[in-house]
Formats: sequence, C-alpha cells, structure tokens
Amino acid sequence: MWVSNAAATTMMVPIVEAILHVLQERGLGRVYVDRPKAVENGKEGKETKGKGDNESVPMPSDITICYFLSIAYASTLGGCGTLVGTATNSAFKGIFDSEFKDNKELKDSVNFFWFMAYSAPPMLLTQLLVWVALQITFMGLFRPNSEAAKRVELASSGSETTLKVIKEQYRNLGPATFHEKASGSLFIVAVFLYIFRKPGFMTGWSQLLTNMQVKDGVTSIFIVILMFVLPMAVDFFKFFSSAASYEELAATKPSPGIVTWNILKEKVPWGLLFLLGGGFALAEGSKSSGLSALIGSSLQGLRGLPAPLVLLVVLLVTQLITEFTSNVAIANLILPVLANMARQLNMDPRYLMIPATLACSMAFHMPVGTPPNAIVAGVAHIPTSKMAIGGIGPKIITTLIIWASYPLYGTYIFSEGDFLGLSGAGKVMTETLSLQCNGTTPTSLLQKGVTLFNCSLPYKINSTAVSPGNATLVGDVIGGLFRCDYLPYFRANNSI
Repeated sequence: MWVSNAAATTMMVPIVEAILHVLQERGLGRVYVDRPKAVENGKEGKETKGKGDNESVPMPSDITICYFLSIAYASTLGGCGTLVGTATNSAFKGIFDSEFKDNKELKDSVNFFWFMAYSAPPMLLTQLLVWVALQITFMGLFRPNSEAAKRVELASSGSETTLKVIKEQYRNLGPATFHEKASGSLFIVAVFLYIFRKPGFMTGWSQLLTNMQVKDGVTSIFIVILMFVLPMAVDFFKFFSSAASYEELAATKPSPGIVTWNILKEKVPWGLLFLLGGGFALAEGSKSSGLSALIGSSLQGLRGLPAPLVLLVVLLVTQLITEFTSNVAIANLILPVLANMARQLNMDPRYLMIPATLACSMAFHMPVGTPPNAIVAGVAHIPTSKMAIGGIGPKIITTLIIWASYPLYGTYIFSEGDFLGLSGAGKVMTETLSLQCNGTTPTSLLQKGVTLFNCSLPYKINSTAVSPGNATLVGDVIGGLFRCDYLPYFRANNSI
C-alpha cells in the first residue's frame, strides 16, 4: 500500500526462496520437480526442452508456484489500496485533476484519505479470497485425497522447524541501526501527512498552515528532502563527549544522509517516471485534440442502460486489455475516454474512472501484465500456462468485487452532488422549481400540453407559474443555461 508493488515483490522473493529451501533441506517438500519426459515409441525419452535452451529449465512445484504467485498477487492487490501504492493510481489522480481542474469540489473529493477509504475494504476482501483461490488451485484445498493436499500436509508438519530457522535468521540481523529507525520514522510521518493533509472529516494540516492549495506531492518532496538532510549515523555526538579521544575524533568521517544521490539515481525507476509523464501528456493531447471527446461521444449507444451494466462493460474491456500490455499505459489511454464518456452519459465520472483504475492493475494471467508477475515468473521459472491457470480465480473474484463496490458504498464516500455542474452532467428532478424565462411559448404547444423554454438562472426567482405537483422539471446545466421540459404542463390562472 505504501511502496510500489514491484519493490514489495523484490523484497519478498528472497524471503520466500529461503523458506522453500529450508523445507527442501528438511525433506518436507521440493522447490523444483523434473519436467515431464517425452514419450517416444512407447518409452520415456529425455526430458523435454524448449527451443534455444542450453540446459533444462527447472519446473517449479505447485507449492513453489503458489508461494510466488501469492507474492505477485498480494503486491498487486495491496498497491490498489492507496494513491501511491501503484503507478495506475498515480496516473488516475493526475488525469482526474487535469480533466476536472475547473471543478474544485469534484477534484478535491478524490484525495488520499477518501480514495483509501474506498479502495482498502475491497482490497482486504480480495486478498482473503485470492488466498483461498490459490490454495484451491495449487494446494488441494477442499480436496483432501489429492496429491497436492498430501504434499501440503507433509510440508505443514515441519512448520515449527521452519519458524525456528526464520527466527534464527532474524536474530542474526542484529539490533536496528539509527539508519533503519530514521527511515521507519520518516515512513510513519509520510503516512500521517498523506492521510491528514485534507481528510474532509476534520481540518487538515494544510488548511491550518496556508490558504494555498497543497497537494500530496508536497509531502513526498518534504520527506525526500529530510532523507537528504538527516544523517545516516549519529557519530557526530562523539564531539560533545569529553570521554572521546583525539584519535577517535580524528578518525570520524562525515556521515552521509539517509539517502544519497548515488542511491537515488540507481534505485529510482526513471523509466516509470517517464512513462507516467508521457501518459499525462498523452491524456492532455487527447483532450486538447478532441480525440477522447470523440471516442466518448461514440459510446452514446450505452445511454439508457443501467449504470451498473455500463460499469460492468467498462471493467470487462479494461481487464481484458490490461492482460496483454502495460497497466499504466492502459490507464493513460482509457481514463480520459471514460471522463468524456461520463459527460456524454450524464454520469458521475468517478463511478467509471475509479473502478476502471483498479481494474487496470488486475492482470493475473500473463507475465507482461504487471511488474510483480514478470519478477516472479523470471525468478521461479513459472510457465505461462501455470500462471494463466492460477489467475482464473483471482480474475473472477476481483472483477465481481470491483464491480459491486462502487454501487454498494462508493456513492456514500463520494457525494454525487460534487459532480453537478459539469458540461452535460447532472440531472435535477423537482416539482417546485420556478424560473424567470425570456422566451414565449406558442399557443399551439400550450394546447397540446407541452412547453419548451429557453431559460436563464436569475439570482432570485419570483415567478410561480407552474403549480406544484403538476410538473416535472428536467434540467441540464450547460454553460449556465437551463433547457426545461414540463410534461405535462398545467397553466395556473391561464397565464405563464
């Protein structure tokens, strides 16, 4: 949730490798198994090899596949919990702010706290259900007589030994250094600043400090600056001690910062930054050229369909495409289109854009779908066929949960009133709205019971021509003008 999903996967891979090798050393399981042997003339031949293989690539066991896929899927799902957890969420925030920069209430409604409040519950639920799905697929859950279940039972019998080995390795790490404590403290400070910048349910720290607009990027840069300023060690305290000798003080070297430029330039994924920036430029270009508006208007055939059905179509298309290409690239392409599609269909753009953003990350079948998939497939030599099978359960689970989340409780977190006033969006249903109109109505239309007004919205309305209970007003707010249809129309005192 707090670091990139690729970084989380990279950190967990060596830990899982160590656990699996401990199981194998204790005779409780195998990390890799032999590949199936080819059958020639009714007899088993040599082990099958892929084209171009110099040596036979080891085939991971089902337990190994389950462990490594659980890392990739947990990293992917966990990253969906916050705006900084995965690149697709960051891309969504940038595109959303760009698309609706003129609507401050709508733009500010999607902040760090409320996005996490919406996405964290389904993230936790999907984690649990995906864990169950992987056990059913690879560990024989609910199939006690299967070979997979027997292997898992054998491995579970040595869980105490495995736990002892893990604890021993943890003790070998020694006590936490000042460097590690400072990094952890800054991490906690960053989380606090992200959540309470402008939470909505209380006055945020940014509102207390200034009237200027403060974004989450201010928190990020502030923490980075502190990492450059704060020292990696506190050896300089020796200079305040009378017990320190001159030789000891002379041998003391200046301490570098918690983060140095050499670390930064080697560890920062610069390619991802260029990908995000290029995506923002692509989204802005699509908006300026009218391409996204053109595509959005071409989807007017969906007008009139129930909103949950429209959302389901969007999710299915998004999840299909994201399996075969970069999820960030798909987010940069589809989100501007969905923004204009929401305008055309008179829908809250968050209803489509937030679930679609989460769906962009739900790639479970192919190694190219997400960085975590690629990492575990390369490290554990997981065949694409095995990953495709393992991703069936998670794909179904995530699709259903993402689809149901916004209609069930998303409207309670993101108020529908925030998006009223967008071009082509917002319907006002009322029986008692009075308007001062600058047009006249032909008598022939009045006799048919239908009127069509071109109305402005004055500061104070005094006319009471339409009697309550006999008219239904449908207003589309477009550039400050109302288009008003009264069906049926009732003339009070034969006048308008």
